[in-house]
Amino acid sequence: RVFSTKQRSILEHEITAIRKAKPRDLKIDQWLILFESFQNYVAEDKKNLVRGAEKRLKDQQRVLHKQHRTR
Repeated sequence: RVFSTKQRSILEHEITAIRKAKPRDLKIDQWLILFESFQNYVAEDKKNLVRGAEKRLKDQQRVLHKQHRTR
């Protein structure tokens, strides 16, 4: 978890229904609030959890062997 319980409750007041929202349901202004909050209030050790996440995901996916089947 990147945001603490207190940070999440503050964000929920700023962004209505964030708890139940899926990422695709958030509007651009809500994403900007999340990003700004992340940049300003999240501790460095938590930010390190996010840094490099895309590279780790691509590395994991690179070793997957997919079977393509036809019907």
